[in-house]
Amino acid sequence: MLNKLTSSKVYKIYLIATVMLCGSFASLAQITYDKTMEYDYFESIQSTDNFLFTMTLIKGTYDQSELVIFNHEGGELNRITFQAKRRPSIVQVGQMGGNTVFEMSTGEFVVIDATGKEVARHTITLMDKVQTQVNYISDQGLTVVMNVKIKKVGAGLRVIHYSPSFEEAWKYEDITEKSKLRTDEVAVNKAGDVAIVYKKGNTYDIGMYLISAAGELKANVDIDKKGGNLSAYKFEYLDNGYLLYLSDYGSTSTEMFKGIPTGMNVMVLDANSGAIKSETEVSFAELQALVGDKRADGTPVYKEISPALHTLEVVKLDGKDYLVCESYLSKDRTKNVPSSTPGNPGTNTYYTQMELMDYYLLDLAAPLTNPTRVWKQTRVIEFELGSFGNASSARTTMAHNGLFSYQGMYDGKILSRGYGQMHNYLTLIDISKGKEELNKRTFWGKPISDEFKVSPQRKSYNASFGGTSLPKYYATEGVLSHKGAFTLYQYDNVTNTLNLAKINL
Repeated sequence: MLNKLTSSKVYKIYLIATVMLCGSFASLAQITYDKTMEYDYFESIQSTDNFLFTMTLIKGTYDQSELVIFNHEGGELNRITFQAKRRPSIVQVGQMGGNTVFEMSTGEFVVIDATGKEVARHTITLMDKVQTQVNYISDQGLTVVMNVKIKKVGAGLRVIHYSPSFEEAWKYEDITEKSKLRTDEVAVNKAGDVAIVYKKGNTYDIGMYLISAAGELKANVDIDKKGGNLSAYKFEYLDNGYLLYLSDYGSTSTEMFKGIPTGMNVMVLDANSGAIKSETEVSFAELQALVGDKRADGTPVYKEISPALHTLEVVKLDGKDYLVCESYLSKDRTKNVPSSTPGNPGTNTYYTQMELMDYYLLDLAAPLTNPTRVWKQTRVIEFELGSFGNASSARTTMAHNGLFSYQGMYDGKILSRGYGQMHNYLTLIDISKGKEELNKRTFWGKPISDEFKVSPQRKSYNASFGGTSLPKYYATEGVLSHKGAFTLYQYDNVTNTLNLAKINL
């Protein structure tokens, strides 16, 4: 009898079973939506301390986009239309005092107050040939960091700081005849001090400028780091007057898990002098040997390759700073779509598959001393990134879309995202217990996929989704955080509606 069922009937039976399973989930908890709104073309939804917003094309036009601003409960506050020859999009968003500033692809900086009202627009004019440029929005205004080239003079660094009213407050320059410095990372603290890490030409050598909030040079020093090439992905001021410079190093060469970093460099620098306070090379193999799975003979389970770590946030627990990291492995997957033309081999689609594993909390002062591992259910996320896709680009996309399992801290606990029986769920993890308690999961939304027979279960995102000039938005569901609160969103592409729910923890 079963063999005679069509695939569609099998899938219907699966859906009925899923609904019955969801009924059992409801005894644990089930999120219901508080607000549903029309949203014709999903591109993104983001959160600031003041409001939520979406940015999308306007139906029936080729050169217009619309910024729609909502309060955190989903009530509409304002709509702002942008028009340009190339359809306008958002480049970046930042908080500036009590306002939110949008940098647009048109070159405008649009200032929106806490009520969603537009209060100002500004443009800035830059002279000379700009080789690279980083715009940094902060409470103190806009800081523009450039590598410039001036004819018959030379090349080098130029930093211009604009006040919250976008008036030039100060300018710092270091122009030399044969400069080959390239800006790598920029950080600005709450007071307006600026830190810039630069690379020296085509070498692995790096240095750092430290500039005061008044535009005065405090230091320009070489950073005498360990090892060779570091691939930095987090550079920020800490609350104690220091800077964190966090990088990957090394790369695996195994056929299955190629291109995954083999360790991370954790460097803490003095924010006034640039001196290195501490530097630790965290070998993932060494970390795995310390806290990972072990066989009866004491050898690690992951003998060929240890999961890599990605640091998501620096948090303070019991008066100490900790790095919150999520471990992962990465693989490539190829899917062939058969051609409708006889004799044609079809088209290959290339996916980068990220297997998200457990959490690690590392003491910032001593990352390899008493590391804490927090067990959680593994989940697999994959992206259609092409044949040149890799774990590094997948991590950037995941962070931008909120697709790491870690969603933030609440009352000293980890808000974690996962899925089971093909449904998304959230769990608040008590770190002291060292594991995710699966009987405390809160489920939400539709099944993540109709590929219920696939192993491992995975959530796939295709490159065709999204359309802003920001890193591409793939996820149509997720969690937004604001001032310690969380809002869940899910886009229904059948009804073209956006669903919101306030998460009660």
